[in-house]
Amino acid sequence: MEALKITRTIEQSVNNMSELQQGDRFAFQDIDGNTHEVEVATVEDDCILVVWTHTLGEDIAWNEDGTTAGGYLNSDIRQYLNEVVYKTLPDWFKETIKQDSNGDYLRLLTKAEVFDGENMLDMFKNHHKRIAQEGYNGKYSDWWWLADVASSAYACRLDSYGHSHSSAASHAFGVRPACLLMR
Repeated sequence: MEALKITRTIEQSVNNMSELQQGDRFAFQDIDGNTHEVEVATVEDDCILVVWTHTLGEDIAWNEDGTTAGGYLNSDIRQYLNEVVYKTLPDWFKETIKQDSNGDYLRLLTKAEVFDGENMLDMFKNHHKRIAQEGYNGKYSDWWWLADVASSAYACRLDSYGHSHSSAASHAFGVRPACLLMR
């Protein structure tokens, strides 16, 4: 018999964020009782990037006014992540978040991080990880926004099969956050 190649998942406790490794997943509850699951996408010397494995419970327009003027930095969805979603996270989680170069606590992923061979996060080399479960129930796959602009009125998103598309910025789709955590 030929040797079998298997993938094994183990569950163990870690004492702090510095023990997390790429591919690790952990779950926590927000102040509203919703369970969030994140996966460690990258590990750097001073921080780790985590990506939600699911979209949040509410679909959101990229920009209510239907434009992409000013890009992601001037988008409604950026404001939603950092002013609404951030406030629902538990204190212990918020205390570990490292603001990014734009001063954001939470952000959307870029098309390059999900699809570009050179800049693609390792986790997305597995096509199935581009498919996000809808909301907190995890029953269905969901469409979700990226930070990239496609045109003056369209932003980039993924469909429920993990394929790249764009849609009108005024349409509401899933939000799959990412953030940096201090090690």
